[in-house]
Amino acid sequence: MSPEIELDHWHDRYAKRTSRMRTSAVRDLMAVADQPDIIALSGGMPETGVFEETLRPIAEELLVDEAARTLQYGPSQGIVTLREQICDLMFEEGMHVHPDDVLITVGAQQALEFLGKVLLDDGDTVVIEEPSYVGALNAFLSYEAQFETIPTDVSGMDIDALDERLGDMDTPPKFVYVIPNFQNPGGATLSLERRQQLIDVVNKHDVILVEDNPYGRLRFKGDTLPTLRSLDDSVVYLGTFSKIFSPGVRVGWIVAPPALRDRLLHAKQAADLCSSMLNQRLVEEFFKRGLFEPHLKKLIEIYSGRAEVMAKALKKHFPAEATWSDSEGGFFVWAKLPEYLDTTEMLAEALAKKVAYVPGSGFFPDGRGKEAIRLSFGAVGHDKIRQGISVLGEVIKGQMELYESLKF
Repeated sequence: MSPEIELDHWHDRYAKRTSRMRTSAVRDLMAVADQPDIIALSGGMPETGVFEETLRPIAEELLVDEAARTLQYGPSQGIVTLREQICDLMFEEGMHVHPDDVLITVGAQQALEFLGKVLLDDGDTVVIEEPSYVGALNAFLSYEAQFETIPTDVSGMDIDALDERLGDMDTPPKFVYVIPNFQNPGGATLSLERRQQLIDVVNKHDVILVEDNPYGRLRFKGDTLPTLRSLDDSVVYLGTFSKIFSPGVRVGWIVAPPALRDRLLHAKQAADLCSSMLNQRLVEEFFKRGLFEPHLKKLIEIYSGRAEVMAKALKKHFPAEATWSDSEGGFFVWAKLPEYLDTTEMLAEALAKKVAYVPGSGFFPDGRGKEAIRLSFGAVGHDKIRQGISVLGEVIKGQMELYESLKF
């Protein structure tokens, strides 16, 4: 019997919580998107080709001149010089943070995992945006969370609906989780008015607020808005270098009040003892040598151009019945198609034509959103964006014509 179809003889030995774990549609598509002939409008992959030459000499120096330190274990909380740099970055956005408040993690995804581990028991509720980041859903589901979803529009989460929902709950949620800037996957940005309203509502109901801000620095249109953490220093803040530096180094961070930070640090020590010293040193040296600001400026120029190309292609090739978000930053577009379409079923045809996207249902805890798709222009050149959207437009229109032909 082949390993692929062999029965799982250990099925009765797994922890009960594993029954709540689910695969990530985004990660599953990574294997497909990695094929050279696929136009990958799917994964949230940033552009990494702009600093290859810059990083090589830094890596060589760290591995030759400072190998003894670079290849050693490091402190569980992260090297202090990097935490100081993170505090400087956050200060530029109006946040006053001490290095002791910062915990370095393996990307922001590990921070989400730790929040679940430290805060969630079986059946606890997390309040999320609708739709929400699939990585957060999966991290919290692993700890048997329940979800309350709050509708969003172009201005982000509906705070009046949140206030009403929190007031109706017999047991308060453990926390409210939001991505306020260029939300993944919906693309919305929480308006200035709603940011203050959100702070007021969570304080009124005494609920922890978790701000996940991986894209905030990647604004290319509109006015910069204050972080939630800058409005209230009790907000738990998640940051990452994956989108503004490199996802491959897997360096993120979380800032939390001291008591919660200590619990998160215990979770870190149990998980991996410490983050990679080599990866932390790469980020540290990149910032120390003044390379970050010109690098970020280049990224914003690239994403701005790609967003414009995708917007024009969508207008040209998608049917009139479709709608999509207007990108002001980051690198995602959320498109809604006629509600009778199932974008999961449609994906097979798109892949056969060498284009990948992410079906919308993966971003809802209950499987809704089947008529939506998430598109990414982060690591895709202009010509491939045009080609990919053209192909998707043909696939969508073909599905619409098939539906019309089968109606009675």
